[in-house]
Amino acid sequence: MDQENRSRLWQYAVYGGAALACALILAWTRGAFAAADAQTAFGLLSDGFMVPGLALIGAGGLGYAASKGAYDAFGYAFSRFSLHSLFTTAQTYRRPESFWEYKCQKQETRRPWSPVMLITGLCALALSGLCLIGYAVA
Repeated sequence: MDQENRSRLWQYAVYGGAALACALILAWTRGAFAAADAQTAFGLLSDGFMVPGLALIGAGGLGYAASKGAYDAFGYAFSRFSLHSLFTTAQTYRRPESFWEYKCQKQETRRPWSPVMLITGLCALALSGLCLIGYAVA
């Protein structure tokens, strides 16, 4: 197995472990493991897996948008209107780059999108759905 695949598997393991820990802690604090019947336990487990699933899906979607340059305008605006630009003297003044130059510079250094968070979130959401089916059947 090459280094890239090993790194990707490690990312899945870390995000999956974090989602599982979060879901189990949420279910445990609400009493899922001390529930008197299976229906209550499945309902609380469904709620527990829903929270990290939606959080990871949202973070993965934001990461996708950021990898395509959706937030470049915010970075450009903050760099143009930051506090240090108010105190620039004539000796330290430099011509501000255009938005196109800024966007091209960001595109050169931008990393490709990694779908690990999105896929892990979808798996947690699928586990929530399975627990919901268990809630309905029990």
